[in-house]
Amino acid sequence: MRNSPMFNVLFMLVITAVFTGILSGIYEITKPTIELNEELSVKKAHLYAFNIDLPEKASAEDIERIYDDKIDVEKIGDEDVYVAKGAGNQADAYGFTFAGGALWGEIEGILVLTPDLKKVVGIDFTEQNETPGLGGRIGEPEFKEQFRDVELNSDGSPLIYSSSTRPGQVDAITGATLTSNSVLDILNNKIEKIRISLGGD
Repeated sequence: MRNSPMFNVLFMLVITAVFTGILSGIYEITKPTIELNEELSVKKAHLYAFNIDLPEKASAEDIERIYDDKIDVEKIGDEDVYVAKGAGNQADAYGFTFAGGALWGEIEGILVLTPDLKKVVGIDFTEQNETPGLGGRIGEPEFKEQFRDVELNSDGSPLIYSSSTRPGQVDAITGATLTSNSVLDILNNKIEKIRISLGGD
């Protein structure tokens, strides 16, 4: 019986069912923790883009408290706009989520602009699957920090990369042209939509 093909098939089906059940059970048990960590990761990215400092060893409670204290969410049209609260409850900056395709999948993140929509406060990425050491370097501080306080062009593309033939506001990642161009296209398209929906030069 044990040497029969039917026994082998049934044995494999049972083993597969058992391990599938175990994995499903582990996923259900850990799902709330996974979702909480993902939510905290997004909030940390938002705070980074808004240039709001966190304590060096910030706990989950610290992140939640600072985020709730510093950032509001308003609905403008069909889009959620993140607003940094300033003195007198005036807006210090506006944050807009962005998404678009790149070399290996979707890139998602947040772009923060000054209230007049003329300068970048900061950017950060909440999702990207680009090649580690190449396109994946968009997630490194060296790439993200160069967008801080960059003034947007009022004519042509709001953001451009520097090159040997023309100046620009930021530098692409060497060896990751497709990812670099994708990021710039996503950001420029988002800025143009923001300008249309909210005004600004």
